[in-house]
Amino acid sequence: MKRQLTASWLAAALLLLPLAGCEHSLVARNMGNAYRENTSAQIADPEAGRTNEPGPEGIDGATGEDVMENYHRDQGSATRRTPGPTLMSTGSSN
Repeated sequence: MKRQLTASWLAAALLLLPLAGCEHSLVARNMGNAYRENTSAQIADPEAGRTNEPGPEGIDGATGEDVMENYHRDQGSATRRTPGPTLMSTGSSN
């Protein structure tokens, strides 16, 4: 009985092993987007980096401090979403 149970667990683990490499997250769906966007921008304007135009201006210190305080306050009140239960079936009717 114990040997059969161990064999069943081993078979289940081997069947589920290929699923370990699957990534179904937002990161996986967006993988490579920044690279493609940068490549497209360089094709559209290859001389963009050679101009001596100043970059975007920042914000003053007081505004920056307010933004950071609001961000940290909002992040502290954020709630985490807990994943639902994971169900596994062996296909046995016993």
